[in-house]
Parts: sequence; C-alpha cells; structure tokens
Amino acid sequence: MQALIRLRIGDARNLPNLAAQYVAFGINSDALIDLAGLDLRHPADPFDARDKYAEFLVDVGQETDLDDDSQVGLASALLAKRSLLRLEPPGQTSQRFYTLAVALNYEWPLEEIGELYALDDEWQGGWGRTPDQLEVAADAACKSLLAKVERSTGVLDNSAVARIDRLF
Repeated sequence: MQALIRLRIGDARNLPNLAAQYVAFGINSDALIDLAGLDLRHPADPFDARDKYAEFLVDVGQETDLDDDSQVGLASALLAKRSLLRLEPPGQTSQRFYTLAVALNYEWPLEEIGELYALDDEWQGGWGRTPDQLEVAADAACKSLLAKVERSTGVLDNSAVARIDRLF
C-alpha cells in the first residue's frame, strides 16, 4: 500500500476513511488518528494524507525508505496480482500501469510495465486485438512481472492484495 501511495497510483484521499476503520479496530497511533480526522468537514488534501500516512508508518516501525526500484517493483507486483486474482478487470489494470508509466516519466525498470502501459491504448481505443486477446496478453505480462518481482521481494499474500482495494 505504501508504494502505491508514494507513486500516486492509489488515491490518497481514501486514506482517512481507511485510517478511521483501523482506529475503530483499536490500532492506536496519534498519526493514524490525525489521518482519520482529515476529512471530517471537507475532502482530504492528498498531500496532507500522504504526510500523515508517512508519520503513521514511522509510528508503527514500517520501512519508509524503500529505494525507487523497490517501490516500483512492489507497486507493480500488487497491481499485477490484483489483476490475476480478478479483483479488477485487466483493462482497468492497464489504466493503472498507464498511470504508473507516467509517474515514472516513461522510464520503467521492468519491461512488463511498458507492455501493460501499451495495452491501455488498445483497451481504451477499441482497436487492435480483441478483448479476449488483450486479457491473455495482460495476464501473461502480469505473470512475467510477478515472477521477476517475487524472486526479490517474496510472494505476495492474496489477502493483503485484496485489502488494498480500498485505495482505489
């Protein structure tokens, strides 16, 4: 989740609601309580939400200084796994990879990011391959990406991948 927020793929405006749920479950942290209260009167400012989220991660001892390639790899793996678990349609996953490619200024460390980025054009434009063919291509790119990333980061837990759904 941290990598998605830092790379601005996940919507930081959803963090206050997520934080409120964690406070309700009894997770005590001043930063988490502050984050939960950000949008009581108006929509949360995503910059404030990201800052409070970073404070919360420090409070609970989470690693906040991942290098750029690790953040990109983890965010990519989360998106790929979500697609393969069908937590969102492959076409929507392509849109998220498009957003990631733009955030990376089109310089991606994994070639599959570029493949999934390029698929978004076909999904959105309705030209080229059929939806079934695009789905097969997206699944193949996601599997390839996961094989590379999970060798270095470890296998992503399916329930953890499902929990990030609240960010979108």
